[in-house]
Amino acid sequence: MTAQRRFAELSDQLTQDGSLAPVPAADIHMTPNERFLYISERTSSSLGALRVDGATGKLTYLASTPTEKQPRGFAIDPTGRYLVACGEKSETISVYAIDEASGALHLLRQYPGGKGANWIEVVSTD
Repeated sequence: MTAQRRFAELSDQLTQDGSLAPVPAADIHMTPNERFLYISERTSSSLGALRVDGATGKLTYLASTPTEKQPRGFAIDPTGRYLVACGEKSETISVYAIDEASGALHLLRQYPGGKGANWIEVVSTD
């Protein structure tokens, strides 16, 4: 992503003095293989994806994926193949496949989740 495009995306978050307003993130998780980092961002109702350089730890922004309204909690399953997200102002939860090569999230399905969900726990039955 070019700096100009990223600035355009963030420009509506600038304060009057030109500084960047705080972004209200709610949760952060890394895939088990430590290649990708995801962050829920409440005002845009999105999940931000970043690539993690294994040698340096440098983060590279990849994309933002729309998700449940005002996402609070999300979880990545122990295999690193799925991400499940809920939103505090949503009545559904979303299940995404994580592309193991690119880190891209692909919506698989939405399920009823009740009103005001804010935490996800993935339980393995293996």
